[in-house]
Amino acid sequence: DVEKRAGVAAETPRMRRNGELLAVPEVLALTQGELDEAVVARIALINNPGLAAEYATLEIARSALLRAARLSNPTVEASARFRHGDDDAFDIKVVQDIVDLALLPRRRDAAEQSFKAAKYRLTSRIMGVLREARAALVDYETVLVLQEKRHELADCREAAVDVARRMVEAGNMTALEFAGIQQRYNATQLELAALQVDVLGKR
Repeated sequence: DVEKRAGVAAETPRMRRNGELLAVPEVLALTQGELDEAVVARIALINNPGLAAEYATLEIARSALLRAARLSNPTVEASARFRHGDDDAFDIKVVQDIVDLALLPRRRDAAEQSFKAAKYRLTSRIMGVLREARAALVDYETVLVLQEKRHELADCREAAVDVARRMVEAGNMTALEFAGIQQRYNATQLELAALQVDVLGKR
């Protein structure tokens, strides 16, 4: 699952302007819809310059591993001998550096360890990004719930204001008591406005 999600970050094109990472059209489309854990994870993986750097490091380590597993090209030497009355003779020698041959296993082991370390760093970075994305989503959903509860409270207090206004007109409530009910309704409206701003920011 991690590898599947990680592929998103590597395969998705990125755009930059003045060094700033810009959201690609896919990200913009994702942010317009409903946000769930899968969508938030995808957005976080696509729009993450740190992951792009880790992928580049992994590709460098992969190339180094491939090079380390190959022997260097042998040296080819050719010479010709000319003998009177006989056909010319040619000597061809292929020389392989024995030091290069002896060090091949060590070079391969070192490159393999470097490649494994790069994969581990990339996996750790991916898991960290996903944890942060999940935490951000929980934070966002929490504010949404609070906003919904404040909406319900605002509706109740608006209804209470209407009832209180009629009671004042009927002489069953003092103006001071009505002012208290009106003040609580106004406070709820202010809290609701602040929550709306908070929701937009967290989204």
